[in-house]
Amino acid sequence: MMRNKTAVFALLCLVALLALSACGQKPSVSESTPDATPPGTSPVASSGPASAPAGAPAEASLRGVKLVEVVAPKNFRDVEFETPYDVLTKAGALITVVSTKKGEVVGADGLKVQAVAKPKDIKVAEYTGVIFIGGPGMMDYLNDASFVALAKAFASAGKLTAAICVAPAILANAGLLDGKAATAFPDVVPVLKAKGAHVVTDDVAVAGKIITANGPPAAADFAQALLKALSAQPGKAPASQPLSTPAKH
Repeated sequence: MMRNKTAVFALLCLVALLALSACGQKPSVSESTPDATPPGTSPVASSGPASAPAGAPAEASLRGVKLVEVVAPKNFRDVEFETPYDVLTKAGALITVVSTKKGEVVGADGLKVQAVAKPKDIKVAEYTGVIFIGGPGMMDYLNDASFVALAKAFASAGKLTAAICVAPAILANAGLLDGKAATAFPDVVPVLKAKGAHVVTDDVAVAGKIITANGPPAAADFAQALLKALSAQPGKAPASQPLSTPAKH
């Protein structure tokens, strides 16, 4: 009996020694502190909105910028209208749609827009720029006196004057592309050349405050070129009540 008690006591002592030894060992995990920052996160808590990375462009703001978008009364190119419209209004610009008639105008792909003014209604001094939209319907208006006069008025005032697809021919007929780099839909390139333009093969051409683009695939790049040009303009006026913004259906 005594021998059994001695054996049990010895076993208990051995267990205790093993336990004490284990308490002094470090856990077999990688070393880190409770406050260690997980990979890919910032170790500094932000006290406000995160700033853009170095070199990233600040969000463009066109608050106070008023623009005119000119379309044919029917069969304008939908994407050429809609892409710049969406990009520029999202940045804060106010856009007035102009055509040869007031009321509903319909794009070649079915986009319905409300034109609220004719060219003669536009007071150039109240606007920052004008954008002429192309499409098959605009082919009938490349020499339209009211469109040509509107282009001349904006350019003479030193304001942004832009056109896409076949519409650069309106700028050419207004005498605005002589000696300037420009691009356009192939069907109207002969018009540009005849009027002295230096025709380039780029999708978008920027010559000071005159911006041209060569067709529907260039609509997004055209919109970004407009956004960049407008964002760079100093002294944008405070926002004022627009003539209207178009209802798109």
